[in-house]
Amino acid sequence: MSVPKVTKALIPMAGRGHATVPLQTLTGVDGKTITVIEHQVAELLAAGIQEICLVVSEVARALVAPVLARFAGQISYVGQKDPKGFGHALWCAREWTGGQPVVVQVCDHVFLSSTSNSCVQQMTEEWNLRGASICAIQRLRESEVPRVGVVSGTRLEGDSRSFLLQAFLEKPSVTKAELLPHVSGLSSSQYLCSAGIFILSPAFFDILDEFRDSENGSLQWLAPALTELMKRESFYGLEFQGRRINLEEPLGLVRAQIAMGLNSPDRGRLLALMLEESVRLNQAKKD
Repeated sequence: MSVPKVTKALIPMAGRGHATVPLQTLTGVDGKTITVIEHQVAELLAAGIQEICLVVSEVARALVAPVLARFAGQISYVGQKDPKGFGHALWCAREWTGGQPVVVQVCDHVFLSSTSNSCVQQMTEEWNLRGASICAIQRLRESEVPRVGVVSGTRLEGDSRSFLLQAFLEKPSVTKAELLPHVSGLSSSQYLCSAGIFILSPAFFDILDEFRDSENGSLQWLAPALTELMKRESFYGLEFQGRRINLEEPLGLVRAQIAMGLNSPDRGRLLALMLEESVRLNQAKKD
């Protein structure tokens, strides 16, 4: 059976602070200043995505629509008047998905690939290979576990970066994360964690609807819905080649800018500037 192409992407950005975080600017590897949301949209389109839906509050839409005007023909907006979590945001856009597989990407991260293919392109290639839902994953230290989703699964034979997943916990305590089956190849202080990009099959959105019918309007569904999806069909994890930088962490934007600069043709100039500022700081302390 042929695998349907992934041509749609969802970016929830109605949460607290998400009206402004994606509008922060970075200087890209080409030397041009661009907002985070423009960078994300451009990468999605370059990876073959044709339609992108932003789940927004009224404030977020008013701010972001002018910024994305050049992409107007490929951008849709779905309102989320009362944000009740990531799962609720995806549920709000369920009709827009049209029963198709969808890339889901967080709005407050910058994804930096260590290969010629972007992180999202690596994900779409994995979808083409597996034909099933995928979660982008990274190895993180246990100190980072309470800030991210943690997964557990079995490494696929002959593929060191792909896993068949069996469990997903959303921002667990280290004590809870320790209860997950250990993943071979990881040290005792390492965990496989969600990196902020998913490709989800249509069945996921059916599950969200089922949860709404059965839980009396409780909309904190992301982890339970992903767990249920793993029970019904294959769900894979891809340890992509690259990294994600959370812009909402302390100095997140600064880290993202430095990382992008070090991947640009101006790498030498950036290193010289950093050394110059370090020398100035040390000199000021002596004075």
